Amino acid sequence: MEGREKQEKCFVLFNRDNICPNPFIRKSRPLFAFAKDFVTAPPISMALLYILHSLLKLAFLCSFWPTVIPLSLNYPAVFNFGDSNSDTGGLVAGKAFPMTQFNGETYFHEPSGRFCDGRLIIDFLMEAMELPYMNPYLESVGSPSFQTGCNFATGGSTILPANAASTNPFSFNLQLSQFFRFKNRALTLLSKGTSVYIIGQASMFFWDKLKM
Repeated sequence: MEGREKQEKCFVLFNRDNICPNPFIRKSRPLFAFAKDFVTAPPISMALLYILHSLLKLAFLCSFWPTVIPLSLNYPAVFNFGDSNSDTGGLVAGKAFPMTQFNGETYFHEPSGRFCDGRLIIDFLMEAMELPYMNPYLESVGSPSFQTGCNFATGGSTILPANAASTNPFSFNLQLSQFFRFKNRALTLLSKGTSVYIIGQASMFFWDKLKM
């Protein structure tokens, strides 16, 4: 008898009319019928629910806003590695890759060594940091300055070492080798008191912070 009472109480929870029915009578409507009616509610009701749901999500996201920490861009130098997404002239200098007037026509108004008609993301980053645009490591013409860093990125470079089928020999491991050679050469020149203007104390400060 006690088991039957529990069964009837459980059935009440799943019955829309809250009536303990006779198991042989199928007059009552189960809860899923109510769910069906809810789905077929008028369109305006569904629109209001959607708006309410969106507002709740917005309020939830805004609750985290005070905890957001602004990004600090106070760095004296930048050393960049990559491919054409951040190449500022490395491939042009390293392989004499031909550039047309299109490469730089909207901002530099001349071929800039970039694989786009204007600026790259790295250019906007340097602007945000109030630093000059990056000079490529392989550039030797025009007395390039490395006071605020150096760009080792070249278009078409790969993470894996280059092979016979590669169109660009300056893979990531080679870019790292260039970086360490650049660092060692800079330390040697600075120890002699020469080329400080070209290399810059900012680059030295950056290396010291990296503990490299």
